Amino acid sequence: MNKSYKSMSREELTALKAELEKEYNDFKAQGMKLDMSRGKPSLEQLDLSMEMMDILHSGSDLRCSTGVDCRNYGVLDGIPEAKELLGAMCEVAADKMIIYGNSSLNVMYDTVARAMTHGIMGSTPWCKLDRVKFLCPVPGYDRHFAITE
Repeated sequence: MNKSYKSMSREELTALKAELEKEYNDFKAQGMKLDMSRGKPSLEQLDLSMEMMDILHSGSDLRCSTGVDCRNYGVLDGIPEAKELLGAMCEVAADKMIIYGNSSLNVMYDTVARAMTHGIMGSTPWCKLDRVKFLCPVPGYDRHFAITE
């Protein structure tokens, strides 16, 4: 039966600390390079886009079709060319597309917050329901999970 830290004597805590430090140092001595982060592309995937790095340069015209300077994040509902591209991929008219920023966390938060306060497509706001179930196909990491809680 393990004792709680609170019930251990100073000597027991000191001995336990020494034991845990030895175990920790044994792991460090293995020289492992563990990367537990998710979503990092492989070197081959990164190499696929290298030619794109040569397209833009200091003389490039970075304005979209409406004349907006895309270095300044475009416009509120998205850069028209991005809307056309993604609209075609989603089989949706470009004027029905909204292109958010690139933060999935912000998009997810805004979507869930709007569902809580206003509902979805005319349904009851989630805050007025006793229980809500929904599908969230790809929550990425801890902060995404926190939003869904």
